[in-house]
Amino acid sequence: MRKSLPSLVIAALCFAAGAQTSPVPSTTTTSQTAVPRLIRFSGQINVPTGTVAITFTLHKQQQDNVTLWTETQNIKLDASGRYSVLLGATKAEGIPSELFSSGEAQWLGIKVEGQAELPRVLLVSVPYAMKAAEAETLAGHSASDFVTSENLNTVVQQQIQQQATNGTNGTPVKKNAGAKTNVPTNNATNFTDTTTNQVVLVTQSGTGSGLVANVVSGNGISGSTTSATGIGAAGINTAASGVAVGLRGSTVSGDGIGIYGTSTGTSGAATGIKGITAAPNGYGVFAQNTAATGPGVGFRGTTASTSGIGLYATSTASTGNTIGMRTSVASASGTSAVFQNTASGKLFSGQSGAANTEVFSVDGIGTVTSASQFVSNIASGTAPLVVKSNTVVPNLNASYMQGYGPSDFAQLSSGGLQIFYQGIQANGTTTNSAGGTFQGGTDQVGVEAYGGPTSGATGILAIDARGGAGASGGPGVSGLGGSATTNTGGDGGRFSGGSGGSAANAVGGNGIYAAGAYSTATAAPGNGVEAIGGAGTSSIAPGHGVHANGGQGTGSNAQGGTGVQSYGGYVNGTSGIGGVGIAAYGGGASSGTGGDGLWATPGGGGFGIPYAARFFGQVSINSPASGNTLQMQVGDPGCGAGFLGFGIGPVSGGLFTMTSCNNYNLISNGTDLLFNVPSGGAMHFRQSNGDNMAITSSGYVTIAHSLFVGGNLSVTGSISAGTKDFVIDDPLDPKNKLLYHTSIESPDMKTLYDGVVKLDAKGEAWVQLPAYFEALNQDFRYMLTPLGRSAPNLYVAARVKNNRFKISGGKPNMEVSWLVTGIRHDAFARTNPAQTEVEKPLTERGKYIHPEAFGGSPEDAMNPQADAASGALAKAQAPKN
Repeated sequence: MRKSLPSLVIAALCFAAGAQTSPVPSTTTTSQTAVPRLIRFSGQINVPTGTVAITFTLHKQQQDNVTLWTETQNIKLDASGRYSVLLGATKAEGIPSELFSSGEAQWLGIKVEGQAELPRVLLVSVPYAMKAAEAETLAGHSASDFVTSENLNTVVQQQIQQQATNGTNGTPVKKNAGAKTNVPTNNATNFTDTTTNQVVLVTQSGTGSGLVANVVSGNGISGSTTSATGIGAAGINTAASGVAVGLRGSTVSGDGIGIYGTSTGTSGAATGIKGITAAPNGYGVFAQNTAATGPGVGFRGTTASTSGIGLYATSTASTGNTIGMRTSVASASGTSAVFQNTASGKLFSGQSGAANTEVFSVDGIGTVTSASQFVSNIASGTAPLVVKSNTVVPNLNASYMQGYGPSDFAQLSSGGLQIFYQGIQANGTTTNSAGGTFQGGTDQVGVEAYGGPTSGATGILAIDARGGAGASGGPGVSGLGGSATTNTGGDGGRFSGGSGGSAANAVGGNGIYAAGAYSTATAAPGNGVEAIGGAGTSSIAPGHGVHANGGQGTGSNAQGGTGVQSYGGYVNGTSGIGGVGIAAYGGGASSGTGGDGLWATPGGGGFGIPYAARFFGQVSINSPASGNTLQMQVGDPGCGAGFLGFGIGPVSGGLFTMTSCNNYNLISNGTDLLFNVPSGGAMHFRQSNGDNMAITSSGYVTIAHSLFVGGNLSVTGSISAGTKDFVIDDPLDPKNKLLYHTSIESPDMKTLYDGVVKLDAKGEAWVQLPAYFEALNQDFRYMLTPLGRSAPNLYVAARVKNNRFKISGGKPNMEVSWLVTGIRHDAFARTNPAQTEVEKPLTERGKYIHPEAFGGSPEDAMNPQADAASGALAKAQAPKN
């Protein structure tokens, strides 16, 4: 049934029976009448006429489940379903007036037997007249504050007698009885008295405030005194323990001040705020900032005076280890004290004596000035003064250097020192001391040594001391290039191979010949060369570990030398593995990008090799056994700016070359990614050594398993499938089940349209079809079904014309379900007619799309690519209508 629409609530208070009245005395005009506890309510519901049981309930909210009052009455409805009822009539006490005096009952619920509750009705002001059963106050005063008419005469006489007793000249004296029952008045109250304790005492025995003052402007609480020893406002806390607060001020303003003290005196030692404590471990003034972040300041002092002091701390005791000011931090990375001068003046000044004589200072650029010396009592270990400078520090004297006095050092003449054949042996005498140090004159060699001329002896032979127990051996030669202030720094070591002689087999000497130490039973062999590039900065690139340039060729057929030529070590033995020619490892990065394992760039210039300037690298892999050669190229494939890629292919009759955006396998410009098979073969995507997807050279795509499309799927051709289904969440159990439906199949491209139409008074109706209906369809079929009543004469009176058809022969105003089908004859349908039977290709005959359905095995399955080709071929050969 449809929901009831309650009529306008007309609620009125009425009498359940005749009112009982008592005799009215002659001295009063007041009559007492019982307040009725019934409510008149009228409504209308759409149910069959007769007597129905209706339950009425009262609620506080429109949709809550708490019932404050309930009543069920059998009500007789009129022909239109209307009714009128007295709520509370079935109960002796009627409706309790407390429901309305407390403001609880505000919504009326209505429920017809056997049906759901109707929308609740809001009770308006009339039912609340029940609250008049007892007027609670009059003009804000309790009824007990008023005199009844019976006692009026007696009260007047008492007031006249009291005025006569208290007045001396007939003028009444006004007595202030005080506020009664804590009822405030709109009059201001002043208290004046002379006492030895207080004029006003407020005692609060609960947990609330003793005295609260609220103002719009001005002072909430103001205290003042004219006594030199008095206190304008005092806060006292007599608690013997705990964090007892005598006086506290707070503010919620972002720029507010919790406690503000001002001294307006212009002379003397006037103090704005002063704190005193007698506790040995207490604080005269304690300032605290509880902010967890930001520059939270615990205490701040400022002054506007040109000779003022922002923060002044003094200890007045003349004995003991007193401290004028002490600062401390608890953080390991914190700073105990920071001195800042926002101009360019001094950061720190140390003063001594009553005359405030400055004996130590630090200026704005960090220069330290002292009236005396820096004295250290350290006898050994860390030096008391360390000078870290890249330039000479003049006038710097020391009594000792490395523990030796001035007489322990020899002075060299300006001519330097020249030594022949171990004429000098220098040994360092302490840890970390050099055996000998040599410095050449301006732009001259520090040490120049020649081997003996007869057999080509070593010019310099440097042998480092062997490592002690648990220590590593030192380097044989260690070179440190000279630093430069503006130009290029010197090389750590520079070596040149000697020229070859005139003999037929003579060759030039190696610039560096390095051989790693042989392995022992427990140690691995040493590296022939180990090089580490110099460290860089955020703006300067680091140095190369090895920087090698091949020798320059001269002449028309000359060839440049190899920059680095490396051979893996030869293995002489069974089951051995030759050494790696080049092993390259990219450098790691703690948070950035790791380095390349190998980076090869060919020389530019384009002298006879067309790809030389285009490719970053080229690797050729030869297989002598099979005679095959593969080549991989990495670089620019000629596809436009930003494209890089690589290609792999055989070398036959020339170099394999990526050019004109061809012959690559994979390229990208950072946005697009392109795959290519230059040979025209298939592209396979494999997993676990099996094809998951393949793309043939003809463009057919084979997917081994299901294809899931998260968005829309658009197909310009046809779709061939065993079934064409839809799947959705099951409406009856969407969490646990899926619902499948299979589409209706037809050998034709058939369309279907249906609907419901209402016939007119003649039993006829026109059915309007879409505007494209006749342009899309032909060969129409019709189906009509009457709804609710039989219509044996129902028929199609006019076939489809102008995209509509007519139905006749029905009953007046009845509904008819109709269905019309058509066969597509649009341009695509005419050029791509449906083929119901197609011959399988010869190579696929005897095989099945679904071999299991015919008792076959998976080996009997058709090739999906051939199946797709056969479908395309059949449609291409089909006759056109």
